[in-house]
Amino acid sequence: MTGKLPARLNVLTLGVRDLPKVRAFYEALGWESLSEGEEFARFQTGGATLALFSLGLLAGEANMRPSEETGSFAGFTCAVLVEEEGMVDEALETVRGTGGRVLAEPVAREWGGRSGYFADPEDNVWELAWMSGATFDEWGGLIWPYRTSENLPSRHLGE
Repeated sequence: MTGKLPARLNVLTLGVRDLPKVRAFYEALGWESLSEGEEFARFQTGGATLALFSLGLLAGEANMRPSEETGSFAGFTCAVLVEEEGMVDEALETVRGTGGRVLAEPVAREWGGRSGYFADPEDNVWELAWMSGATFDEWGGLIWPYRTSENLPSRHLGE
């Protein structure tokens, strides 16, 4: 290694209290679970892996205490981008049909896209979004569209 941390996200692990229930939710969305057991599950997503792990065990590995609080915003969201604007609404209807909690209905966003938000059974927050010009590689990984200061709010340019 050259002294730098590689800028990539390979695995996103959510610590969950009721792994079978949360795994069943993602399976109901049509995501294929690639693991069995009561403490770990994984789903291959475009370019990364979503992992579910027992909250207590994950906290122990990180040398931290698990949060006792549920139902509050943890300060981050996961996002799924879709290929067409109308797919945002369709995907949120799928979430609603599987028992997910829709937090924010889809709306046009100031950055030129459309998005809405939902929570899984343990209140992990997801954004469903469409972004004009976004494309995806053969694995489903996002290829971020080229943006200039003329067509993107400054908060997205790191200013």
